[in-house]
Amino acid sequence: MVTEPGQTAPYAPVNNVLAVIRRLRDRGLPDPLTFEELRRIGVPEGNAPRTLAALRFLALVDDEGQRTPALERLGRASTDEYPEILAEVIRAAYAPVFTIVDPSQDNGVAIYDAFRQYEPKAQRERMITLFLGLCQEAGVVPGGPPAARARVRRTQVAKPPTALPRGGEQEEPAPEPSPQFSGTDYRLLAALMQQLPKDGKWTQARRDRWIQAVTANADLLIEVIEEGTGE
Repeated sequence: MVTEPGQTAPYAPVNNVLAVIRRLRDRGLPDPLTFEELRRIGVPEGNAPRTLAALRFLALVDDEGQRTPALERLGRASTDEYPEILAEVIRAAYAPVFTIVDPSQDNGVAIYDAFRQYEPKAQRERMITLFLGLCQEAGVVPGGPPAARARVRRTQVAKPPTALPRGGEQEEPAPEPSPQFSGTDYRLLAALMQQLPKDGKWTQARRDRWIQAVTANADLLIEVIEEGTGE
């Protein structure tokens, strides 16, 4: 199968797409699925159009947002059946990519080259992040299902009051405690670090697969923001 020139691929955040599928399996979904309904179930307003486009690309909803038989199958699948059925959906939607690469074996450069047939060019890295995240959910590539990332409001650490010593001179203020990571589960990345070879040697193929897994997990867990937008 060959893509037509200028054919597009989705680049929605993978956690938004998986949130819709997982919600269907846990509690059901509105039908038809619209931008407004996506916002009601927790997809951010700015990501709703891209999420719906991804579901259409995967043939899980039609042009009107109505569920397809493929989405119904995912909803009815048992826990053991779910990864296999999702893998079928992914392989059908991304058939041109799978004719070029095997994401469980090929390195990141090969996967990037396989996506050169898709537009828009500027969103290619996000396309690949979504693709690899879906493959992880289905067990097509190692790493386990992507974990949902919680956004945590940052709070300012209060500076402790400065005490006066007996001599009356004010002491230097104690340094503020360093901010701690919170709200993001980095256990997947920590587990990958444990897979580094203890003797400092491994094959090129194993090294490429490890780098691919680390890159995919970093993209899933760490949000990239535009420069100058804060945080």
